[in-house]
Amino acid sequence: PEKMRGIDGLRAQLIGRDEEYQKLKTALNAVEHGQGQLVSLIGEAGLGKSRLVEELRSVAVTATNNTVAPVTWRECRCLELRTATGYWPFIDLLRTYLLRHMDAKSKADRAASLAQTLNSMAERGDLAGGLERANEIEALLSNLLSLNLKPAWKERLKNSSPQQVQFQTFLAIYDFLVALARRRPLVLVFEDLHWADDLSLDLVGLLMEAVLSESMMLLCVYRPRYQHKGMRLSAIASRKCPEQYLEINLRELTPKQSQTFIKSLLRVDVLPSIIEAPVLRQTRG
Repeated sequence: PEKMRGIDGLRAQLIGRDEEYQKLKTALNAVEHGQGQLVSLIGEAGLGKSRLVEELRSVAVTATNNTVAPVTWRECRCLELRTATGYWPFIDLLRTYLLRHMDAKSKADRAASLAQTLNSMAERGDLAGGLERANEIEALLSNLLSLNLKPAWKERLKNSSPQQVQFQTFLAIYDFLVALARRRPLVLVFEDLHWADDLSLDLVGLLMEAVLSESMMLLCVYRPRYQHKGMRLSAIASRKCPEQYLEINLRELTPKQSQTFIKSLLRVDVLPSIIEAPVLRQTRG
């Protein structure tokens, strides 16, 4: 399901987030110039995390002077009901990529899209290991996405231990995303990462190594109440890529900013106090 935001037709200007927005744009600019970035965007529900991501996306994917968009932008979303599903945000990311890449609606179409994408990566030289590695990644990602496997690979994976399959799957996803970043700077957005499964968090930790050498941004969006996962990411980032790690903690809006926000959203100059006061009290910034 798509993630619905706000009310159709109602949109306020960005208020009280200038500093945070500028930090995100600075990180995006660094990625566009070849320096990878890891950004944690932390805030309670309703404080505007997704709005900031949306504003950054509009800058990232807007083409200028009839050129292609400056970066490849990919989003994936963790779900509360999927916390026990291994690799869920990456499954979401890969499925969305294959669906949009070739309008691949059936399993056969998605399998063909995956094969063609990997072969193109190998032929361009973006995928280390060439066509042989492309075939290996195709088998591992097909297994992850529940696509049909060639008999030889089906037997090979069947005879491998779960630990071997997990390790090889990690490397396959890593190599696939690095190949994407080598074609054009890549921004990966992980929405609601507080609901991520442990395997996915480990994989995000592995991708931090790509931040050191590739034009890739990992934008991790989550709530502060799940600090055990946030601290885990922060600890890994501080060890692997401290100079390329940015942590943004969203604060509540002030009462004055909230008043401005309401008036901008509803397009009114004055709001009766009998309405304004309880709204401000209930939303608390």
